[in-house]
This record gives sequence, C-alpha cells and structure tokens, in this order.
Amino acid sequence: MPSRSLSSLTMAAAATAMLLAGCRSSDVASPVCPRVFILADAATLTAFAPGAGTDILDVDYEVEIADVLSGCQVDRSDKRNPVLTVAVAPILVVGRGAANRDGTASFAFFVSAVNRDDAITNKVDFPLAVKFEGNRNRIVLREDDPPITVNIPLVGTAEPFDYEVVVGMQLTRPQLEYNQARRADFR
Repeated sequence: MPSRSLSSLTMAAAATAMLLAGCRSSDVASPVCPRVFILADAATLTAFAPGAGTDILDVDYEVEIADVLSGCQVDRSDKRNPVLTVAVAPILVVGRGAANRDGTASFAFFVSAVNRDDAITNKVDFPLAVKFEGNRNRIVLREDDPPITVNIPLVGTAEPFDYEVVVGMQLTRPQLEYNQARRADFR
C-alpha cells in the first residue's frame, strides 16, 4: 500500500466523514440521496475447495456484505455539468471454512450506479485478499480507506433520486445459482 502523508489521510478521513454522514450539497438545498442497497442474490459468496463437493465441510470461505454505509454530495459549481458523488463503505464479514488450508480468501465485490431505466451507468470491481492470522476464523472489514466514491454526471434534468447504487459480491454463475437455491429454500 502506498504511504500517505498525515495531511492527506486527515483530508481523506474528513471527506469520507462528510460524505458518509449524510447528504450534503454545495447548493442551499440538500439533495435526496440515491438509494444504496445490497443486491440480494449477490449479498453472499460461498467458495468451495477445488474438486470438493458443496457440503458444509467443503467450504473454503464465505463472505457476506453485512451492511453498507453511504452518503452523497452534489457539486453544482458548474451549472451545465453538475456531478453527484456517492460514497459507500461496505462492511464485509469473511469466514474461514472447514476446507480452508492456506488461511487466505480472495474475492471481489462490485459497486455500480443504475439509472431510472435500470441501465448500469458505471460499475467497478474491488478485489480483496485476506489472511486469517493465527487461529482467527472470522474477519470483519469496513471498506472505507480510501473511500469508495461513485461520480454520476447529472445530465439534463436528472436528479440524484433518479439513480440507485448497488453493492454486491462478484460471483461466478455456479455461485449465483447456489445463492438463488439457498434463498429459495428459505422462502
């Protein structure tokens, strides 16, 4: 990880705090922030050991997006090109499974912006690798250093509430089908 000066860390922390504290705007009126949510079918990831089955003893690791903190700010200083900035801080819980031999877990989550027509306007994947130190079998991560920001140009008459920000685990087709089958079992 690149080193940062104390002033840049302080500035980054202050900016994160302002955005995550709630909606802010450079105009007098505060915007209505876009809805930020965790995609239900992609809220968890279960990785099985290679060549193993899908029994509980075959689990390499599991990841759950337990929550996501968010805030927004609108920069209307350029009246022709206002920009909505949404900051998100997903809280991830990573569990080591019975089949995990190397004490590591590598996965990715995504953050995407969706417009009123359900079209994805931008999407970014965030790969992570964690190491279970000692006998730890559970790690809780809050991904806000640096803050994850999504910049959305407010084109034409678009307003912040015309967008949604979606957070989820980046899944393979079998992982998605596994999640959907599990959700169906609980209905």
